[in-house]
Amino acid sequence: MASMLYIVTHGTDNPFKATTPFEMAAVAADSEYEVQIAMLGDSVLLLREGVFNNLHGLGNAPFGEAYEAVVARGIPVYVCGTCMKTRDVPDGVLAQRGANPMDKGVFVELVAHSDNVVTF
Repeated sequence: MASMLYIVTHGTDNPFKATTPFEMAAVAADSEYEVQIAMLGDSVLLLREGVFNNLHGLGNAPFGEAYEAVVARGIPVYVCGTCMKTRDVPDGVLAQRGANPMDKGVFVELVAHSDNVVTF
């Protein structure tokens, strides 16, 4: 089965583009695709407590629900460490959200080993 990498770059600036890749990843996993998610740029802000449970895009599930559905399916979520540091997102958020740290090398490997890459 083909593999898919969803790259999330939007945060509170565009709740639709922030949440949709998580919803699509869940559908892809349910269709038995190998799926991974990489969070870069402002998307790391979505992991903050005040945002995680309060962001709700038009036509989307609340972000926290979409994210938790991905984790419940065992879909790996990778989060850019540099992006977290420059946006003051605490490291403890990764363990709290069941996410994995990602540096540039990990990102390159994720892209290189994916059959399909979708960016939001």
